[in-house]
Amino acid sequence: STGGESLKCKVGVGFINKEINCEGNWDTLKNTLKEKTGFGNVTNLDFGSMFTKVISQGASRKKRQTEGETTTAATSTTQDPDSKYYCLTHKIAGVKIRTCAPQSALKFAKPLESYCEEKEDGTKNCACDTDLCNTGIGTLPGYLTLGLTTLVMLTFSFNF
Repeated sequence: STGGESLKCKVGVGFINKEINCEGNWDTLKNTLKEKTGFGNVTNLDFGSMFTKVISQGASRKKRQTEGETTTAATSTTQDPDSKYYCLTHKIAGVKIRTCAPQSALKFAKPLESYCEEKEDGTKNCACDTDLCNTGIGTLPGYLTLGLTTLVMLTFSFNF
């Protein structure tokens, strides 16, 4: 894929989310995400520290290369890290926050197709680069809330 392509991602908290085209300037997109979702926390994540294992692997690989290891250069068809977007899922305390961010904000050394990382505190972060790949299955508390809300609404509507 080339720069400028749009990636469709789910953006929101829990089961309340919207489908958004993630593309273009990151600062502009962050403002759009806040406006369309009403959730500041979809853009307030510390994107640079979400995937420390991939970042540290990339850094150690660069260090080995600079220490004199020879590597064969592959022809690169990767796009600009500022325009390559990923759909993200950040799960903490049973709540999923879905959003998107460019490769540059995630500090990936190279593009990835799909990657998940679980932290010691139980936080789980996933990144993927295909349309709506962060849709996934919601958590049990989210489904219980949705079920109870639906039940209350149905009961209320039949009483009038």
